[in-house]
Amino acid sequence: MFLQSLLIGILYFFCRWNPFYTSWLEASCTPMFLSVIIGFIMGDVTSAVIVGAYVQTVYLGLITGLGGVATVDKSLGSCIIIPLAVASGMSPELAVSMAIPFGLLGTLTINLSKVFSSFADSRCDKAAEEGNAAKLRRIHLGYAAGFWSIFGIIPVTLINYFGPSAVTSVVNAIPERLVTGLTVAGGLMPALGFAMTVRVIGRKNYLPFFFLGFFLVKYFNLPSIGCAIFTVIASIIYIQLKGGKANEQTA
Repeated sequence: MFLQSLLIGILYFFCRWNPFYTSWLEASCTPMFLSVIIGFIMGDVTSAVIVGAYVQTVYLGLITGLGGVATVDKSLGSCIIIPLAVASGMSPELAVSMAIPFGLLGTLTINLSKVFSSFADSRCDKAAEEGNAAKLRRIHLGYAAGFWSIFGIIPVTLINYFGPSAVTSVVNAIPERLVTGLTVAGGLMPALGFAMTVRVIGRKNYLPFFFLGFFLVKYFNLPSIGCAIFTVIASIIYIQLKGGKANEQTA
């Protein structure tokens, strides 16, 4: 169990320690991608991917890293909640509601890392003035690696090692009504993620279709194929009604 926790801590380390600023590494540290790796580490890929898919939908319309501003740390929430959910048998809906706070906590850690790295600026300037490229490289890599080893590997490893039993105890101690409320809220989060995506692409008039599909599946237990057929029919009716109004205005 400790080895699994350590590997997940190292996984989070490489998500945050990106000294060469490679875009593919930043893009790969998503809940869906990380859930596959975490699933292999935990020995239960199916459960991990299910939880990862739920968490991923929350962040579908979220754009991070613009102008160097960290809005939320998706990788921290994934590296903590996904393995805890797999180990404790937590429902995906409840896991989603608990992943959001960890993502916000990760944002504070990212901002703290920027403050920490600022102490290396004077040393980097001095190495640059000396023309010592090797020293400059060591400082650049060493400060970030040291910070994310302390604030990345260690806490994520400890949380995953001691967390499952603690999470189970906390969930069992929470009143059933509150757990139900958190589960319902977590179930709504994917719909919110899809709504954000629609808003980002500038098609607000499509929002009712997303919410309609969500409630059909969630509360009427409609299969995915049935929901797709119903949505196609509703879309055709919508297009016909919209086309009829356009023809009336033209006439």
